[in-house]
Amino acid sequence: MSTAVEPRPSLARRIGAVLLTFVLYAVLVLWMTWPLAAHLGTRMPHTNLLCRIDPLYMAWILAHESKALLGGPDAFVDTNIFFPARNTLFYGDTGFGALPYFFPVFAATGNPTLALNVVLLGCIVLTATALHRVVVRWTGSELAGFLGGWAYLTARWVLWEFLPTAPSYSVLQYLPIVVLLASVPAARWSSALLLLPFAVVQCLTDVVYVAAATMVPLGILAAWRLARKETRTAGWRLAVVLASAVVVLSPVYAGHLAVRADNPKLMYQTPWFWRLSIEPTVLPWGLLAPQAATGVALAALLLIVVGGVLFFRFREKERSDEPLRAAWLHGFFWAGIGLLMSIAPIVSILGTNLRLPQYWIGEWLPIYELVRVPARLGLAAIVGLALLTGIAFAECSRRLSRAVGSRFAPIGLAIVVAGSMYAQYAWGFGATAAMGWKPLPDEYPTREPIAARQPFLPILREPGGPLLEVPASLANLMATEQHARAMYRSVFHGRRLVNGYNSYWPNGFRQRMALARRLPDADALAALRKETGLSLILVHVDEVGRDEIAECEKAHAAGKQPKSCVDEPWLAKRKAWLALAEGSGSEVLHLVARDGNELLFALDAPSS
Repeated sequence: MSTAVEPRPSLARRIGAVLLTFVLYAVLVLWMTWPLAAHLGTRMPHTNLLCRIDPLYMAWILAHESKALLGGPDAFVDTNIFFPARNTLFYGDTGFGALPYFFPVFAATGNPTLALNVVLLGCIVLTATALHRVVVRWTGSELAGFLGGWAYLTARWVLWEFLPTAPSYSVLQYLPIVVLLASVPAARWSSALLLLPFAVVQCLTDVVYVAAATMVPLGILAAWRLARKETRTAGWRLAVVLASAVVVLSPVYAGHLAVRADNPKLMYQTPWFWRLSIEPTVLPWGLLAPQAATGVALAALLLIVVGGVLFFRFREKERSDEPLRAAWLHGFFWAGIGLLMSIAPIVSILGTNLRLPQYWIGEWLPIYELVRVPARLGLAAIVGLALLTGIAFAECSRRLSRAVGSRFAPIGLAIVVAGSMYAQYAWGFGATAAMGWKPLPDEYPTREPIAARQPFLPILREPGGPLLEVPASLANLMATEQHARAMYRSVFHGRRLVNGYNSYWPNGFRQRMALARRLPDADALAALRKETGLSLILVHVDEVGRDEIAECEKAHAAGKQPKSCVDEPWLAKRKAWLALAEGSGSEVLHLVARDGNELLFALDAPSS
């Protein structure tokens, strides 16, 4: 690779290169997720069970924020869930970073499924494009750029394991730019301040995991530069930029802090209570598993090792290339910091659990009350590893071209490496059984978020008090899904909900769900109406008791409960709701609409 300074291409050529790169990755992503592209407005990814819950939540929260921007009647921070709780926007992910991509599609179509699929697929394409262009900026090689973007796409964490379950996290396209801008100590304030907007918008993707994965490496980098005399001025500039980013983000953090202040035991008010005890990271295979952000293809890791040895072992003998040295160092820095952050405070090695230093840090600072899944912090690592894959390919291909005397040798090397990466991605080739890679299905799995037919929407859109969808409880993952579906349906009718799902729930919600689980018991109904002003109840009769039945079956399998619990009490509840639909048994509930075993009841206004 020549070290001579070449004139930079014109702006038009650079824009054209970016657009062509975007088109390339758009085609690849649509192919890798087919047939989702044929059903963007009606189906969502269904690559694992969590796809039944969190995408519905994210579609709901982004739709709420979009309606607020369009001048909707609801207050911005007081969403329509968990009624009568207030400030409910900040009980979980706000997804502000995804809003610029969700909003125009939703505003134009009113279709949250379409808008969320655009966010997921579009931002994955943009992230691969950003990785590609940053590698090209460092190496001058389009093939190297492609291998960087391809390393990202063939990590199953991207299209199969995590991002489909949390589409807002796909907004990672700013992080490669942050790495690029931070790789050179800023000689002027204008250069330093250029980093600020990219850092802020990246942190807005998620103010816990993504913000930490962005700000912690930048903070360590600022401290390192401050410690060295020759870079101290640049270190101060970077520190000022980080402080400014915190100031800009402070209103968002203030909302979350207000929620914590109102809920002293917030960490226990969560549907994910089983994550209060963080699972140990299994080393080394846990870092290479498809569920891990660090689980890129082994061919990419081998390429990084070979390219790194070639560059750092023989660099001084052949040339001095500071830009590439900085690229290597910053790739390793972000990959290494991201990997360390993703490891749980306790690791398991050959079946033995060991406590790491962050365990005692967590005892001193309650960081793991917020970071319940440290593996998500590995998103900094996947960006670093993808960049290193491209840089390593440029180094290996340069030496291969010189060794064989052919300029086509890099193309052959790229085909071999890219093919190996895809073989592991699609079929698990090359991965050991301990790593957990299995062949993927022939088609990308999808499902409808809710039933296409919603016969009660005209009634639900009428002005009135809050709605409760039954069944409603906090029993298990199935119950959580039922809340998420109720929230998604509310995008189309806008009525306030007693139901709700988020990272945490507000004070009183558990008690309200205990009452809802007892329905149609008259005393429970009276207590629930007194507390919430409940106006309508939508009953999905065929789903009543499903979570209780699942609990009974689980207990029976463990030998803890007789099989009779599976079919007796819950069938009685279904019969009670159907009896109410026939007009018997309640002076308060009146059926206003029915669609098969879907029942909509209205409550009489309480007497004055």
